[in-house]
Amino acid sequence: MTQAFGLSRLWRWLRPPMASSALTGSAHARAAQRAWSIVHAVYAYNVYIGVTLLKNWQRWADGPVLDPLWPVSWVTATGSAAAGILVGTAYLGTSLLALFRPERRGARALCAVSALMAFALHNSFGKINHTYHGLLWVLIIFVFLPQPDGQTHHARRRFRQQTLRIFWAGQAALLMFYSMSGALKLYASINQMAKGQAGFLSAEAAARHVAHRLLQTNGESLLGWLMLEHPWIGLPTQWLTIYLELLAFLIAFRPASHRLWALGLIGMHLGIGLFMDIWFIHQITIVALMLACSPFVREDAHALDGLRTLPGFAWLSSPGRQRRARDLERPQAVAVKE
Repeated sequence: MTQAFGLSRLWRWLRPPMASSALTGSAHARAAQRAWSIVHAVYAYNVYIGVTLLKNWQRWADGPVLDPLWPVSWVTATGSAAAGILVGTAYLGTSLLALFRPERRGARALCAVSALMAFALHNSFGKINHTYHGLLWVLIIFVFLPQPDGQTHHARRRFRQQTLRIFWAGQAALLMFYSMSGALKLYASINQMAKGQAGFLSAEAAARHVAHRLLQTNGESLLGWLMLEHPWIGLPTQWLTIYLELLAFLIAFRPASHRLWALGLIGMHLGIGLFMDIWFIHQITIVALMLACSPFVREDAHALDGLRTLPGFAWLSSPGRQRRARDLERPQAVAVKE
């Protein structure tokens, strides 16, 4: 009984004030159009990544330790210099192709495959950098975006529906990675504290982490000194990080909170950069495109609606506000009325 009561209270804390309510066909069409605009923006940004990687081909040519990942295992036969030019050129070329013909599944597939090889080669020199992982999974999921298959009313509606479902899958994958990271942090912290060690959620954990990072790189950060002189600053930031990461996947089901959660994630990455000099520039950009510009946010929504649908904030809503939140929270890719 006690366990059931505890689970019930936990659900009330996590649940959003939401229910299903159908949208008009015009809102559904606008959401799909916005989704395709974001797809174009993602491929435009992908061209920028392709240019920067090709620009740095010398790093691949002069890589001190070649430890190729499986997508580029063939590099040992060609050498990293030739592979860098080949992979970099292919990635940039397919990125341009996907930019100009994003409606073609073949173009999107070629772009995803070349991105996989380019990012694998980038990480084949003894260290794996996670900065491109979010973009890679979005590119892979975008391969499944639909192609226009007719001009009938039913065909257009099916095209919009499939567009929004695949776009939502990209958002969900992006958020899932944060939840996985948060779960690992929480597990490690509990394990460390059980052994009497300073865990991730300890009072001075953030200051210890900053100090370790700066000593490891023998560098400086813009605000690292502030954390070291005032370790108490790190405690609320650590708890906020766990909240943002651990519960991120839930936000995929709460469209009204997409923009607010994107702001939190971007702020988290900026904090990591300012305190530890670790900059997830590309991850910030993909979060901004996929979540801050989310097509599922209703046009008449405002910041307070997003706040009320955050996990643990349902208590902010009065019955009248809950009814408004239920209307705003309905995902736009389901139960369409034309």
